[in-house]
Amino acid sequence: DWNNTSAEFPTVLVHEVIEVQAKRLPNHVVMVSGDEKWTYQQLNTAANRLGHHLRERGVKLDTPVGLLAERSPLMVVAVLGILKSGGAYVPLDPDIPDLRLATILEEARLPIIIAQRQLHEKLASCHADIVALEDDWPVSDEEPNGDCLTAIEETSLAYVIYTSGSTGQPKGVMVPHLAIANHMQWLFAQFTNYQIGQVRYIN
Repeated sequence: DWNNTSAEFPTVLVHEVIEVQAKRLPNHVVMVSGDEKWTYQQLNTAANRLGHHLRERGVKLDTPVGLLAERSPLMVVAVLGILKSGGAYVPLDPDIPDLRLATILEEARLPIIIAQRQLHEKLASCHADIVALEDDWPVSDEEPNGDCLTAIEETSLAYVIYTSGSTGQPKGVMVPHLAIANHMQWLFAQFTNYQIGQVRYIN
């Protein structure tokens, strides 16, 4: 009885939640950092532009995309942009030792990395295509500010996170979109009265 936790829920991917809110509450503030404020529309538009840009640079479904950045609103834009492109983001902590970072880069074989300019020197020996997080990504000819229409499946890769590893060697854990959607729905059910994908939505 305790393990009988199965439940039906609508599968809405992480970036689709933001797209829904951008249409429903475009001017609602979703992020605040110091004096900087971002609305749902601003966040979604910026993520769309990055998503289109990444696709033009070769990112396809399940392509691992590194993200080397300190916490900021632009880091959130980068995560959403990667997901919208169909890629899977690989968080790279700028505070980890250089040897560990090098080991992860070698293991992950990232074709492209989004990084803050001040952190580019950490990637000096890396052969990946580097995209500056602070860039004003060019507008795509195809739906420049529209939602990326990448055919992302529930089983598509969303992110790869590297653990400390019981042997001391980092190990990559691959997480699909369905796992995140499941976790989000559980959070909504536990802490709010709202559901994504049905009549009710998160605030």
